[in-house]
Amino acid sequence: MRASGLIGPALLLSVAVAGCARMPGAESHGQLSAAPATSGAAELTYLARALEAPPGDLEKMLRTARIDHSISGKLHRALIISIPGSKLYDPSAATADLRALQHQQAGTDVGAVARVRLAEMNLEANCEERVKKIVNIEKKLDGSHP
Repeated sequence: MRASGLIGPALLLSVAVAGCARMPGAESHGQLSAAPATSGAAELTYLARALEAPPGDLEKMLRTARIDHSISGKLHRALIISIPGSKLYDPSAATADLRALQHQQAGTDVGAVARVRLAEMNLEANCEERVKKIVNIEKKLDGSHP
């Protein structure tokens, strides 16, 4: 299982928990209501499937996403190219596309999923940077001990 394989289930859990959130305007009626079924769960499920997909399936998913000119299609393209380990991986383009969606779709499920993926990419980058620093420290230590 890829290291990112644990991300999908965690994202799905967060959607399930988020479904218990208070709805805007519910306070004026004095009642709580569960969040309505939206595309947020579907988009997170798509992300989870993409993270687990073998490269051939990712290519098929990207072909399908390129045909879809909706906001979801744009999100799907950005999600697919944000996945490391594939020849489709283009972190610069993915970051730019996800940031644009985050701003253009602020307050929507698409904007939220874009924010989640950007945060996840940032964590991955920070982890990679820390590993590089550790490797450099180990190399320096190994070099100082003949």
